[in-house]
Amino acid sequence: ALECDPLQMSAPVSLALASIRCATQPALAGIKHLNRLEQVLAAAQAAEEGAAEAVLLNQSGELVSVSSGNIFLLCDGVLLTPPLDACGIAGTRRRLILQQLAPACGLEVRETRLTTRQLEQCDEAFYSNSLVGLRPVGRFGERSWDSHPVCQALFEQYRGTLS
Repeated sequence: ALECDPLQMSAPVSLALASIRCATQPALAGIKHLNRLEQVLAAAQAAEEGAAEAVLLNQSGELVSVSSGNIFLLCDGVLLTPPLDACGIAGTRRRLILQQLAPACGLEVRETRLTTRQLEQCDEAFYSNSLVGLRPVGRFGERSWDSHPVCQALFEQYRGTLS
């Protein structure tokens, strides 16, 4: 069973690249609905590979999300997250990060198309959902991250919204 304490930042997790791609459906983009088969299959693949989460790509090979949340990359001091115009879910924690937490930390935020190469080269990566809040990424492929100061700062702001 997954145990989470929303007042404590979770330990960094590893990500695996899902072989399944997210279907493009602009009419459903951003909406949380019950058809989560792509995410279920991706999560099962990640578990088979010993990873906690799967990175999902769209049909063009661009980042969409992880299997259970929205993904964020810190690149050169700018917080980046994929747009949700063709697929993906507009999570409540994503909105909180974009509208409140990042501005409170003085971070510039951009919704932009992202690649796995950018994930491999970024300074920090994390994902968000309503269960874990913000969870740092510790490994993706050959890349590992040992420190997560921006994720920690965002988490401190997040914790303040919970108390």
